[in-house]
Amino acid sequence: MCDPNFSVSTGLCEAPILAFRQLTLELIKALPSAEGFELLKYEDINQFLAYVVRKGLLKGRVAKVVKEMVQAASKGSSSSDGSEGVAASSVGTGSGDSAASTAVVSKVVAKTKEEKPLFKLQIILFLDSGGQPQFHEVVAAFSHNVSLVLVFIKLNERLDALCTNAFTDEEGKWFTEQCPSLLTNEQMVVQFVHTMMCKPVTGSEGMHTRFMVIGTHRDLMHECDETLAQKNKRLASLFRPVPEEDLVMNGNDIIFAVNAKNPDENDDKCFDLIREKVADLSGALDVDTPIAFLVLLNDVNKYAEEQRKKVVSMEEFQAIAGRLKMERQSLEAALVFFNQMSVWMYVPSVLPGAVFVDPQMPLDSINRIVQYSFRVGGGAIAGLAASECRLWKEGVVSSEMLKGEEFRGCFVRGLFEAGDALKLFEKLYIVAPLNEREFIMPAMLQTVAEKDMERYVPAPSEHVSPLFLHFHMSRIAKGVFCSTHTCMRSKYGWTTAYTMVKSKIVPACLFRNAVRLQHPTKAVEITLLHALKHFEVHLDASQADLPIICPEIRDMLMDAVDSAASAFRFKNSRASVAFQCPCSPDDVHTATPNEAHSNLICTLTGKKIRGGLTPAQRVWLGPRTAPGETSDCVCVCLVYTLLFDLSQC
Repeated sequence: MCDPNFSVSTGLCEAPILAFRQLTLELIKALPSAEGFELLKYEDINQFLAYVVRKGLLKGRVAKVVKEMVQAASKGSSSSDGSEGVAASSVGTGSGDSAASTAVVSKVVAKTKEEKPLFKLQIILFLDSGGQPQFHEVVAAFSHNVSLVLVFIKLNERLDALCTNAFTDEEGKWFTEQCPSLLTNEQMVVQFVHTMMCKPVTGSEGMHTRFMVIGTHRDLMHECDETLAQKNKRLASLFRPVPEEDLVMNGNDIIFAVNAKNPDENDDKCFDLIREKVADLSGALDVDTPIAFLVLLNDVNKYAEEQRKKVVSMEEFQAIAGRLKMERQSLEAALVFFNQMSVWMYVPSVLPGAVFVDPQMPLDSINRIVQYSFRVGGGAIAGLAASECRLWKEGVVSSEMLKGEEFRGCFVRGLFEAGDALKLFEKLYIVAPLNEREFIMPAMLQTVAEKDMERYVPAPSEHVSPLFLHFHMSRIAKGVFCSTHTCMRSKYGWTTAYTMVKSKIVPACLFRNAVRLQHPTKAVEITLLHALKHFEVHLDASQADLPIICPEIRDMLMDAVDSAASAFRFKNSRASVAFQCPCSPDDVHTATPNEAHSNLICTLTGKKIRGGLTPAQRVWLGPRTAPGETSDCVCVCLVYTLLFDLSQC
């Protein structure tokens, strides 16, 4: 989080914002409440100072503070008329000094008019994603307006090697078995890059998310037969969709190679370079901010640091705002503003009485759930109830589980409790209710290899073909599948489909990347699969139901994907109806119907497929039902760096 004792850049020099805060407080005292706050709405400091002069407020303590500010701002400045260093000393403290003060301020304003803003605050916030794929399925819901993404890779592993998933203790020892991932390191990189490219960035025109690759374990590179040069060449091709100006380079290389545990002189130089790059690039998102909001930000963050709080109650916010003579409406506007900028997290529909001054806090609770799941699955915790074991096998969480000793420190009594966390995650389509006490979190489920998915697919039907969902550039952002699964449950009432295995009733198919769901009212089941480049929908229903049920399921799924993309603030993540393209059976890819539904177009070649659509495909293209409501999205956002850490996978 940002340091509450931050400083502001004047464009001519550096001056502490606390002096400016003192000025605003003195002005508030000097004016009636409404008028005092009105002047703090100015986003342009030049207009603000002009207002001060126009109102004749340059007197007493106000004039003294302005004098200090002007002296700092004018120090070392010069102009063509030889007036080097504005005569700030002409600003007095008596009531008759208004004319002289006006001249001083006018000169300062004139000097800074064509320069950078007189006061410019840079905030750099870091959001750490961790290295576990379960966490990566949800982190994008909390990360918006990211200016820089740091992708960490291990230099002692090949890019085409499978990732490993595990947790270590504080001493670095594994307390769970290292489980191989279904994705390679380079596939993980591609998914991360595409996911963050799907996140819109607001603020400065032309602002884009930038990417930097940091390679760790430089001292162990000899263990890998893939050289650093080969890795750089391979990454250059993987980052091809990223505009050249959005890729942070280390000279001619992509990778910044370091040894973090035992750094030498070369590592220290590389770290210095990385710090410079982060500082330069993270400030690319410029947002005009009302002056009063900056004062509130300073006071709240200072209070939170002193009290060691990550979440602050609305009563505490109102008390701080009251000292600034901010009305409730103005405070609400500030909360919404900083929520959108990711400085704070404010979700009044779920937590009306609390504000996260550290947006990392909700993510930390999810990270603890991931860690707990690994411990449960690895048998590291003895004496668990059957309900707690369901976290590893069926992704089930409950408020009772989150109240346990393993989650101590994740919540704050009365402000952000276990039940509040589940409500927040439900709003973001991270969890869906199973009953009054339990929720399913699809991101916590295990995965099934793509080659093994066939065993969970119903027998082919001559009456209905599998439906494919095609995405832009055949790339799917992390989190969309799990949230689509969640949305089908919470919004449309679908439930887990069960089957009988050895006299036991078990889920028919329940994985992070594959799930079999039961229709809420009909004898209809679907198997939803997440392939690397598309979704597949396999239907199990009677032939008589197909003309009605197929368009209904299609619309539900399309809306669920849109709702998931909306909750995660993704762009270019809408799905298109598609089918398996017959042009290359060995390379499974999609073909989308043309507007007239007369032919299929291959998404790889753009060519028309001969033969047109079959009746088994057309059954999915019937009249659309009324579209469902899209979800409200919860936001957090601004200038901060998101850490995607592959080195801990």
